[in-house]
Amino acid sequence: MSRLRVRRGTKLVAAATAISVAALTGCSSGSKTAGSSTTSAGAGSVATAGGGSSSGGITASDIQWGASFLGQKAGAANPSLSPVAFGWVNAQGGTLSFPDNTSAMQAAVDFVNKDLGGIGGHPLVAHSCFGAVASDSLKCGEQMANDGAVKAVTSSEFELDDQAFFNALGGKKPYLDGQLVYPVDYTTPNVYSYYQSVADASAQAIDAAQQVLHAKRLIVIRTDNAPGLAAFQGLSAEAKLAGLNTVQVPVPEPGTDPQYTAALSAVNPGPGDVILLYITAIGSTSVYDAMNSLNLTKIPVLGGGLQLLPPMPGHLQALGLKDTVFPTGWYFQDGGFSELKPTSNSNGENVYDATMQSYFPSANVHGAAPVAWGDTMMMAKLLIGAGGAAATSNALSQEMKAYTGLAPLNAGNTNCGALPSTPNACYFGAGLMQRLNGQWVSVADGYNGKALDLLPVLQKISG
Repeated sequence: MSRLRVRRGTKLVAAATAISVAALTGCSSGSKTAGSSTTSAGAGSVATAGGGSSSGGITASDIQWGASFLGQKAGAANPSLSPVAFGWVNAQGGTLSFPDNTSAMQAAVDFVNKDLGGIGGHPLVAHSCFGAVASDSLKCGEQMANDGAVKAVTSSEFELDDQAFFNALGGKKPYLDGQLVYPVDYTTPNVYSYYQSVADASAQAIDAAQQVLHAKRLIVIRTDNAPGLAAFQGLSAEAKLAGLNTVQVPVPEPGTDPQYTAALSAVNPGPGDVILLYITAIGSTSVYDAMNSLNLTKIPVLGGGLQLLPPMPGHLQALGLKDTVFPTGWYFQDGGFSELKPTSNSNGENVYDATMQSYFPSANVHGAAPVAWGDTMMMAKLLIGAGGAAATSNALSQEMKAYTGLAPLNAGNTNCGALPSTPNACYFGAGLMQRLNGQWVSVADGYNGKALDLLPVLQKISG
């Protein structure tokens, strides 16, 4: 993916593509099938209801939360009534493959049908299309556009050729986009996103560094390649607009402890500095060692999902540490709530965890899977609000655009159109936790009522 030019009105997405590449290069392809309930792994397959059997992990309070969210009585959908369908597209079966997102979507569908009364009593079903290669984007767009039963479409991680997908869909049906990545995602008509966008990632790091950690300088440790440079340049431009100084520490991947030690020494971290990681999972272990060898353990480190992946847990275990989940003292950035902390006051994170454990216990619950679950729950709510079985695409478009409440797993209300330069972005909340004494401690998030509001910093850097 190429770096985008920074120009007025698009500063928020200038680094988005590069940042997403930097993240994806450190992720697993997600090749395990993890209980997918579809008829095949190719484009054009159709998801069916009842993807798994409940193990009894879903509690009465979970059902009460779900029924309250949908605004209807708990109970099972009536299988004799006609199904209400929505479209589901997912990158699956190719180099980028995320079958766990489909499992999370299906877990939400099963939860709605078995415990929450379906869509006004009608069973909810997903008509799915999986994209293995970029050309499948056109195929999936055409399938969704031509499927008369589908009134709206959603996805948490498609990201193959979004322009081709949108062209084929033709704006005929509203699309809940789990994560806005490309510039076209932010501005295409009839597209809405209720979860963090890629552009939010840089704003979150800037806001957390400035407002929470009181940084005077943000040190960005990045992979020494073209995507890593582009990601830093985009972040640096936004940080400058927000009044935060940045410096880069480029290191070739996978990198060695001496390389990271030398690179860190060159920028001389000290009080007032915060370190942000734009590196792959394996490089994070070398950063951890380098910071310890340089006695920099008091410098705040902003991390994320990549630092949860192997080899970090194994590395911490090899060092003889008791807590091998995440480096002690490092900060974890999330959307306001996290599946890492599924408590009862987490706007459904505990319910998400329970439904996944019940229906797809072998699936990976991290990555974009929570967004897949949340968007499916939102789709059910929007369908009910737009007329249930009688809902039309136009009615759903109005529901999506006008919705101002909490989406599941979010710590702030939806606000579509709040940022004119990126009108499809509807959520601007974020959270920050710290790993201390083997536990996740809330710093600024939904658990302690101090979730970050990224809208002010986004408005400042949007131009």
